[in-house]
Amino acid sequence: MDAPFFRALAAALCPRLTGGRLGKIFEPAPGCLVFACKSGRDAAFLLFRPARSDNLLCLSPAKPPMPHDPGSRAMWLRKRVSDSRVLRCIADWPNLRLGLDLGTRGFLVLDLRQGPRLLDAAPSDFGREPPWPPLERVLEDDEVWRDFPHLSPAIRRRLRGLPRERAALLLERLAGGEAEGFWLERGRDGVAEPVLWPPSRGKGTEEGGDGRTAPDFDDPLQAAREAYEPRFYALLTTDTAEVARALKSARKRHSRLRGLLERDEERLAGLVARRREAEALQANIHLFQGRELPASAELDHPDGGRVRVALDPRLSASANMERLFAQAAKGRRGLEHVARRRAALEEELAAELAAAVAPEPAGAEAPGAPDAADASDAPDATGRGQARPPSRTLPKRWARLAVKVFCTSDGFLAARGKSAKANHALLTEAASPHDLWLHAKDVPGAHVVLRRDHPGQEVPEQSLEEAAALAALSSGLKDAAWADVLCAEARHVRTIKGAAHGLVRLEKPLRVLRVRPDPALEERLLLG
Repeated sequence: MDAPFFRALAAALCPRLTGGRLGKIFEPAPGCLVFACKSGRDAAFLLFRPARSDNLLCLSPAKPPMPHDPGSRAMWLRKRVSDSRVLRCIADWPNLRLGLDLGTRGFLVLDLRQGPRLLDAAPSDFGREPPWPPLERVLEDDEVWRDFPHLSPAIRRRLRGLPRERAALLLERLAGGEAEGFWLERGRDGVAEPVLWPPSRGKGTEEGGDGRTAPDFDDPLQAAREAYEPRFYALLTTDTAEVARALKSARKRHSRLRGLLERDEERLAGLVARRREAEALQANIHLFQGRELPASAELDHPDGGRVRVALDPRLSASANMERLFAQAAKGRRGLEHVARRRAALEEELAAELAAAVAPEPAGAEAPGAPDAADASDAPDATGRGQARPPSRTLPKRWARLAVKVFCTSDGFLAARGKSAKANHALLTEAASPHDLWLHAKDVPGAHVVLRRDHPGQEVPEQSLEEAAALAALSSGLKDAAWADVLCAEARHVRTIKGAAHGLVRLEKPLRVLRVRPDPALEERLLLG
């Protein structure tokens, strides 16, 4: 996140947080934190992921799926800051830090690079405005960022790609904290980031050259949510319990291997030490000419000092010397191998830990899912373009249930329970709060869950109608000419305590879809 955008984001975020209370804190995935923020009757969730480069911060009205175990770091923060009132909010925007004054509970710093820290009070330089360099230095000095770290590579590239007058105007606006709007710009890594200037339209094209001068967003909170909420939810696709087991298993196995390496290292170091015995025997070998060798002898070393040398009486003095030199050389080679093996072991551990917390690879896509959209459907250089294609990775928690899995024409996954017990498990164990739930209206039938990657993801009307038809085809309306199907977010569908499996209470329906049940639709959308 660029410092100037963080400055604008914090300016909009601080009034929302000041005066409210911090609720529970969760860690739904390693490195990802969720802070529940309450202000009167309004509730929102601060999504926070610190990292050196791919960090994110945004405010979402939707609660992400939470694990049963909130995580050790989240519990540490809960004990110290939960239910604290935010007296004031301060932004140290050059360093990407947001500070929350919690009164007697301390000063909570949300550092986008280093993570959260709880201090007794705000540092004296927290929130200090930084100086800005003249335009000439930005354009000519490649090392300007060392003295002005808030000048990110994206800002420097943008200033150097503009005519001098417009570059000076943009630098002046950035220094003054002014923003005419907010845009999403896709960087060199293909990731869309919110910025305070219209994205470039290609080489030699000035901003707005295609006639599009209006900003994508007027509100930095909306821009941050559009850019960061999908990325945050993508980090949650891995089952957290499975991640914890994988991490524990990897660390346990590598701890055992490290112990074996340490034992080998100690043994090999003992062999290397025998070189000193060999050198002492070599210097005094004349003492044993024509004599029977003892089991050990204490000899003078050429460098000084006395050395006790273990001897094999069955061998000659020269053979003992050669054996000791050979053992020392073997120990030296062994230590070199141990060093290489230790480095490789650390790399293997790092790779296993990274693989454990990474999202499932594209190769784990549901069988039979349609190919990705062609290049014409891809986002443009701004990172907006058309709707982002949905993930077609089959969730692991779906694979354990008695459900049929379908893929809509737009690539959205939908699951339908095969029994009342499966319907109950689909809603309580598999569905995320932001997924869509569908059920035939006023008649018994199966539950259908349409998967969404994040709360802000729009589902095309065709996919909604296809999912509704799947629900109608497994209900008392399967032979009707038309069927009405309820649609709601899964978080607004509640099971009834003590009732039979499959019976639910719908608290807030989104809409009712009228569809025509088509038996051929099941066969066409069903995944193998």
